[in-house]
Amino acid sequence: MLLQKKKDQDYGVGGEKSLQKPTLYVAIDYNRAKLIKVKSWRGETNPNRNIVDFDLWHGWKFVPQGHWHSEEAELEADKALGKPKRFFK
Repeated sequence: MLLQKKKDQDYGVGGEKSLQKPTLYVAIDYNRAKLIKVKSWRGETNPNRNIVDFDLWHGWKFVPQGHWHSEEAELEADKALGKPKRFFK
């Protein structure tokens, strides 16, 4: 199932209630994907709220630009490089 959402918001129609059924909830904005909710993850690190930038080739192929990382790690890296603050929802 796919839900449309407003730009720069994490949740689709129905808001946070739309998190109840899916096992994987991904918010996609222009050239960025964010894992909102991963219910059955395995491993040592919780992937929820991780992000990755991507390019879209031929209108359908998602090509990652880097690796999945937390929003906090990106903010820390930007701060260390003196980049302006990004705002996440």
